[in-house]
Amino acid sequence: PELVGLPVVEATKLAEAAGVRVRVVAERPDALVAVGSVAFQTPQPGTQIKRGRTVGLVVSSGTDMRRLPDLAGLNARQAQLDAEGAGFALEEVVEVHPNHVERGRVIATYPGDGAVMPLGTGVRLLVSLGPRPVELIMPSLVGKTAEEARLIVEGLGLVMRSVRYERGRGQREVVVVQDPVSGSHVVEGDGVTLRIGK
Repeated sequence: PELVGLPVVEATKLAEAAGVRVRVVAERPDALVAVGSVAFQTPQPGTQIKRGRTVGLVVSSGTDMRRLPDLAGLNARQAQLDAEGAGFALEEVVEVHPNHVERGRVIATYPGDGAVMPLGTGVRLLVSLGPRPVELIMPSLVGKTAEEARLIVEGLGLVMRSVRYERGRGQREVVVVQDPVSGSHVVEGDGVTLRIGK
């Protein structure tokens, strides 16, 4: 007989009525079958067997519930590995600019750390991009020496990408062209390119 889905007591009665015995051989998590009901049987339903033989039953222990480990403070890659190792799936990563958390670190999770959920549940990570870069107005560097321009650029938190010397352009040893141009909006970490007269 078909015993899957039945509580063990009912499965036993139905099997005995068909002239076979049952024996619970294992218990395993099964999200689709109620706790204490038959999740699997062997031999399969419809198989012809001799009267008095035994049908092995695997009984459901219900949904496999797991506890989400503490992921806050870990780097995003380690947090993903820990979540997946605990039986969860990474569903989404949301990145934000907090002022107090180092770039690449997990700020929080949804569901929260320690939540008990079914195996395979998706987890969202809130990950830090570090403090938001400060927006600046690019000053004019034209007419400054290369060293003066470098000090201004670094003092603003910008990065000197390249300096090229060009013959016959403007005064010697001073900035003749800059990129980004004076007055444009830049943020900390942006690169600056200079051309110096030679």
